[in-house]
Amino acid sequence: VADAAKRAVAAHLARTGAKGTVTDGLFPSTYKVEYAVEGAPLVSILIPNKDHTGELAKALDSIFAKTAYPHYEIIIIENNSTEEKTFRYYEALQTAHENCRVVRYEGGFNFSAINNFGRKAARGEYLLLLNNDVEVIGGAWLGEMLALCAQPGVGIVGAKLYYPDDTLQHAGVI
Repeated sequence: VADAAKRAVAAHLARTGAKGTVTDGLFPSTYKVEYAVEGAPLVSILIPNKDHTGELAKALDSIFAKTAYPHYEIIIIENNSTEEKTFRYYEALQTAHENCRVVRYEGGFNFSAINNFGRKAARGEYLLLLNNDVEVIGGAWLGEMLALCAQPGVGIVGAKLYYPDDTLQHAGVI
């Protein structure tokens, strides 16, 4: 039965022209499509920040250490920080990681405007808007989101997010 179900999903992919591999899902009788990504598109990760260097460092350390998809840049959108340690952190960060840049937004707090400003500095074909207080827990996260977003007709995807106590914060975009 499982092989027949996988073949049915694979046949659907073939009929629709989607490129992907059907694998077993997390639970019995469930399946996952691992979509192929054409080429190696650059993903620009935009992260607004104001002073919170501890949270930002935790987020960035996890991105750099765990992200399997290699074609990304990080743009920190500095938003009116006042602590000197923040600017020292930014300097060290850009020295240590050539794929990380800091741009300075000098307007008042407006989350949409801040991200739109950061987009002007982005070089990627895809944008990922990320808060400064997240921590990557699995290496496939960026490649998985890119593979879904690259499918025809898809304009946005979202990740499943957990609170520190492992309860669900956000289930993604449906």
